[in-house]
Amino acid sequence: MAWVDTTLRLEAKGRALELRPTPEGIVAEFVDSTGQTVMEAVDLAGNPEALLEKWLASTGIQREE
Repeated sequence: MAWVDTTLRLEAKGRALELRPTPEGIVAEFVDSTGQTVMEAVDLAGNPEALLEKWLASTGIQREE
């Protein structure tokens, strides 16, 4: 995890998830397992689990129950 200017960057197994502030709110961006860039708005009042599961699935990391 690292701050780069105003971006929070999380890394796992060579894949990164970046959280960036925009005038409309926070945007999450990562590259999925097919090579497509995924960008979506982050609901700060919501549950982050869905976003983290999408990102971690792209890294090949399995969630432990």
